[in-house]
Amino acid sequence: MFRTKVVQAYKETRTHSKDAKDKNREIENKLEGMITSSSLKTGENNFNLIKISQDIIELTQMSVRYANILRDIEEYQNAIVDNTRNYNDKIREIKSFSPNESVGFLSFFGERTCRSFKDQLTSELAYFQHGIDLVDNVVDALRGQIAIEQANRERQLQTTITSLGIAIAGAGNFASSYEAGSVTDNNTSTQLPVIGKINFHLPHFLFSFSISILVGIIVWKIASKYLRQRYKEKELIFSPNKHKSTDLSVNNQSESEQDN
Repeated sequence: MFRTKVVQAYKETRTHSKDAKDKNREIENKLEGMITSSSLKTGENNFNLIKISQDIIELTQMSVRYANILRDIEEYQNAIVDNTRNYNDKIREIKSFSPNESVGFLSFFGERTCRSFKDQLTSELAYFQHGIDLVDNVVDALRGQIAIEQANRERQLQTTITSLGIAIAGAGNFASSYEAGSVTDNNTSTQLPVIGKINFHLPHFLFSFSISILVGIIVWKIASKYLRQRYKEKELIFSPNKHKSTDLSVNNQSESEQDN
């Protein structure tokens, strides 16, 4: 009876092992497709957060199904171990009642065959576990990539809002100064402002509005460039590579001084 249970459990593991190989191949094909579609490439300008999120969901679902198959194989392996122990106990019991009986062919199954079953399943589970680890590493990498991209977009949005605020404030100050100057000119002279030989017949509001837009655009461009440069400088300051290169240069300089 125990022998039959061992053989039946091992047959079940063969079916599940084939399913695990198919699922492992499916995961590898999915990862290759992600690499081809630039989902795992760095430095892409067209970073698609929706596509990356969908890939994470699909990989997680595939990993769950894959893990369930491995769990079933482990359960069958435990069944083989338990029934092998019971089988060997029964063989020892037979030997104790009939010392003169030859049970070598029965002992061979419990000592050799069942052990080979267990060793084979242990090696297969160790191999299949690499697929789970690979999916976990890829999912963690994708989530980190999403977090970095979201942080960059939030920083760009903050830069844009700050630049627009500075531009609007600068344009407003210019418009107020121009209106104040125009009122002063109207109090001292009734003539319209003259630049070169062209008389401006536009209302002061329209003229100041147009100039304010131009000034706002200029201020926005300057502020955006300045803020982006500041963010880049901060990234260099807090970058591990920056500190590493600095430490290396200091060490090289100290070594050269010692040599001198």
